[in-house]
Amino acid sequence: MYMHLYTIMYMHALLCISASLCLFFQSKISLHS
Repeated sequence: MYMHLYTIMYMHALLCISASLCLFFQSKISLHS
């Protein structure tokens, strides 16, 4: 039960981080070009 909740939280954190990185790099690229 707790491991399942931990896995969901971990996946959610990874998705948030990857989405933030994507937006960050897109804004950097658009600023340079």
